[in-house]
Amino acid sequence: MKKLLPYLLLLFMGTRLFAQYHFQNFSVENGLSQSTVYDILKDQKGFMWFCTDYGLDRFDGINMKVYTRES
Repeated sequence: MKKLLPYLLLLFMGTRLFAQYHFQNFSVENGLSQSTVYDILKDQKGFMWFCTDYGLDRFDGINMKVYTRES
């Protein structure tokens, strides 16, 4: 059992390090142009893009900007 303990500790610690995710919900109330999102993309600059019927929404980590055909 003593030989197995270090491997079990490494396995437990490794899964704890990689299993921590951060989720943030977006809605119309906090800037999303529409509640139905068809696709999500993160670009090379770190912006999150959301494709909706209304247009493209770009999230920069703080603010949401909406791009439509008119803008």
